[in-house]
Amino acid sequence: MTLLSNQLLSLRTATARHQTVEKRHVSLLFGKKEAQELDKESAYKIGWTGLKKLAQLDNVFNNENDLFDESRLHFHRSMINKEENAVLNRKIERFLFQLSPYMQHFACQQVLEWLVYKYQIYAYNAEEMILTFIPFHETNFFARMLSIIEYNFATSKDWGFLESFCKKEYPVPFSAILRNTLSSTHSLITKIADHLSKGMELVGEEFIESKCYMLFNFYAKLLTAVLGESQKVSDDLLTKIIPLVAIGLKAALPTLQQVSLMVICQISISTSLTPEITESLAKIVLMKLRKSSIENSFSALAVLCQRQTLTSFSKRAVLKMLNRADELCAWTTIKNLCLKTDLSLLLKPLWKTLFSIVNEEVYAINHENCLYALQETSEPALLHSSQAAAFLNELIEYSQVQYLYANRKFCEHVRSLVARFSDQWLEICSDWNSRDKSILNHVTKNYQLEPFMVVVQSNSKKVRKRRRSNSFIHEDSFSNPPTKLSAEKKNAVKRAGNLALSSQFSCRKAFTNDPMKMAREWIKMEMWDNVALAFEEMASRRSYFAHKIEEEIEAFVVEVIHMAVKNNKCPVIPQAQYALAETNLQSDFIVNLLSRFEKDEPYSKMSRTNNVFEMLCKTFQDETIEQFNKRIIFVIKMLNNRSSPIVDAKIFHSLFGILKEYCVERDELTIQTVDLLIKMLKSPGKYQVSPTDINIDFVVEMMRTTHNHHILRQLLRLLTAVVQLSPANVMSHMMSIFTFMGSGLLRKDNELTLGIIEDTLEALFLAICKQNEKIPPSEMQRQLIDVARVFAASACDIPAHRRTCMANAIARAVQHTNAWIISGVILEHFCARWQRSLSDTNKRFSGQDAFEDLALELCTGFHPVHQLGVVTDIVDFIVRLGGDNCDTESREKHLDQAIFDRAKHSLPKLRHFRFVMIGLVVKILCSRKVYEKLGEIDDDSLYRLLLPTGKRLMASAVELDEFVSSGRGIAEQIGEHQTLRYWIALSNRAENVSEKVSITFLNA
Repeated sequence: MTLLSNQLLSLRTATARHQTVEKRHVSLLFGKKEAQELDKESAYKIGWTGLKKLAQLDNVFNNENDLFDESRLHFHRSMINKEENAVLNRKIERFLFQLSPYMQHFACQQVLEWLVYKYQIYAYNAEEMILTFIPFHETNFFARMLSIIEYNFATSKDWGFLESFCKKEYPVPFSAILRNTLSSTHSLITKIADHLSKGMELVGEEFIESKCYMLFNFYAKLLTAVLGESQKVSDDLLTKIIPLVAIGLKAALPTLQQVSLMVICQISISTSLTPEITESLAKIVLMKLRKSSIENSFSALAVLCQRQTLTSFSKRAVLKMLNRADELCAWTTIKNLCLKTDLSLLLKPLWKTLFSIVNEEVYAINHENCLYALQETSEPALLHSSQAAAFLNELIEYSQVQYLYANRKFCEHVRSLVARFSDQWLEICSDWNSRDKSILNHVTKNYQLEPFMVVVQSNSKKVRKRRRSNSFIHEDSFSNPPTKLSAEKKNAVKRAGNLALSSQFSCRKAFTNDPMKMAREWIKMEMWDNVALAFEEMASRRSYFAHKIEEEIEAFVVEVIHMAVKNNKCPVIPQAQYALAETNLQSDFIVNLLSRFEKDEPYSKMSRTNNVFEMLCKTFQDETIEQFNKRIIFVIKMLNNRSSPIVDAKIFHSLFGILKEYCVERDELTIQTVDLLIKMLKSPGKYQVSPTDINIDFVVEMMRTTHNHHILRQLLRLLTAVVQLSPANVMSHMMSIFTFMGSGLLRKDNELTLGIIEDTLEALFLAICKQNEKIPPSEMQRQLIDVARVFAASACDIPAHRRTCMANAIARAVQHTNAWIISGVILEHFCARWQRSLSDTNKRFSGQDAFEDLALELCTGFHPVHQLGVVTDIVDFIVRLGGDNCDTESREKHLDQAIFDRAKHSLPKLRHFRFVMIGLVVKILCSRKVYEKLGEIDDDSLYRLLLPTGKRLMASAVELDEFVSSGRGIAEQIGEHQTLRYWIALSNRAENVSEKVSITFLNA
């Protein structure tokens, strides 16, 4: 194209194009011919109908919108001036943002049809349409929308790569977007970020946060994918992304903050940063901590510290965190993370910064908070040896800071740390003895660590004395004096005694009385240290509660729970839960503990005396909802601590009632309750759990509404635990999630949420396949068929980009020996729904790709030799099914009939099933990857692996050829045209199978 042509093309604006004589008929919903016949009244009616449907889904569409005013029927956009067009553009852009969450809803497409018809948004707002709906780039509707857009792709650096997809009306794969972003100036990243900012301005932060999750997903996916290409991460790219990360962390939108934290993790993993940039990223993470996302913030900071070099944090950032520590629960979060992962490289710079703040008088007002932070983050029970050594080394570096050793509690904390990690302390002492012994002595004296010091004797080599006949006399005469030797022994004994006295065991009280009786007295006096020891004593005596009267135990349990509920600062709750866990409580009593008592509630009649029940009513009758929540959390945690759970139908009913009524927005209670349910299902003891005990419908409903991925994972674990009771029912409920994902975390359709579902799917199939020892293999295969049939019923609901992962998850569980069964069931379900198209015989049936993709992925995920084994199983199955009129008996008849029942299906469907199954075999044998992987194996190993499988496959190929030849011969005798055409086509596929098998094994 010439320079003049380019200039003329750039001058041809949307307004200029729509003032030409020739009118272009553009439509999203109709073809060109139908679009020409569409009038303005019909277009308006379509758009208005869609708007009303959207108003039922979202109240935002109930607001007055002059874009749909009837006066707009006679509106011509090309006739308005520049200022009016700018106002209209803003209205349309705002409305597009509101529509974007519902793009795949037909009502939204109806509304867009009116906007396309009347306001020509495909030309005037082309780039806004692309930016708004690009998160749906893999959908067919986006491809359709792209095909009608009037945009100068040829001269655009940002969107030029879309031109080929626009012409062919193809969906845009993410790989194309990523490739363009990496090869250009990364301006697409800036455009998406600016688009987000514009959306916050137009529709508000609340709408963007709650409704536009797909935009955040796309933004995060693009940034992490670009950074994932570590070889292409340049300074220019980081210069563009790091400011966007800072903006995201400062933003008020929680999801945008999470995206920024993800990007920080990806940056840390993908490239090496300078110390200045690393410190800046750490500073902004600490400066912008929020309670709702503090765990994720510290996790991202841990990744940054692990992958980059960071010696200390910004004092300003740490001071800000210190001032907000109680509000943020910062130290509790760090302690919880320490239980899950190694935070050594995060704690070291944190401790160094805290010590340096204590060392400066300028920050005297923050010294107390620093000291508290140092103690909280270095609890001996949380640290391992290298972390303790790092803390003690840092302590010695700041040995002269008087404020540290003048604090009695901090000195006790240091002594407990040294006592627990004595080996590391001795190594540190040895190191500092050679570096600067005076500093070590100063620390030892100020922190009173003398009892923990060990005198190291010299290991100098002694000169061997010459042996004589009177050597014993000489040795005695030259040996150490008795007084000196005894003094050294006394010193050693004294040091050992001091160490023993300083240990926690020396402080332990010897219980001569009953620990329960003593605990009651100490609880009244609030002597919590003694109460904790009493609970520890109860827990240490295995049969302690076995000798107690049942009513006495129950009364004590009620007293302890009442203490835990009423006293907000009670420090012995964990010890109490652990001690009371092994008490032999009746299921009725547990149900009462988990129930709420209303005022003036009549006492129920019980088989035992009503004393304990009356006490329960009197104790808990006036409690608030907050106190009741504390009570049930205490009881459920106590039950979770049991080695073998108490299982009963009433307890199941109570726990599901708690989930339904009291677990809304209470994540801890939900997780604890689900954990207990899982434990009861896995270890039911003598109780026979029935499907009626489990409210699967409510579990699935919770999965659809929860926004916590920990809860989602636990709920799916619960479903997996139920699979032994009713495999098909569980699979049906789980696959219904794809039909309706609800409004929770699952709706986001990201790697985390559907990754959890894939893990559960694998666990569910694995639970069925591992029953070989308990049930016959035929029964296991029957259950496998039932579950696979339910899975196949939802195959079309699984997103296309998730089919491979789902199939691989199932393949890992069922192994290659059962893969042919699952593939057969999936294709049988497809053929049962299949209808022959009379108008176009080449037209593919709706959903055919979904079924064929799943069946193929199931078979191709194995080792290549095992794939050939799966092919053999499928061919044998097809031969056993027989011809068009076959009543042959076989050993596998019942299993084959369960997969494809000839009595239930018509002859055309049998033929189609046979044809599709042979087609699956051809696809597997034509896969290049199979032969590439076989080529990587050395000749001897390949011969050994292929010998048994090869014999079976070649024999099966011969049987298939004979079977097809027989069917073709019968068809030729009958002379029916359609039948003969079918058997000719099938024989062609059978020849392909024989040819591929011959080539494979001749080459091998």
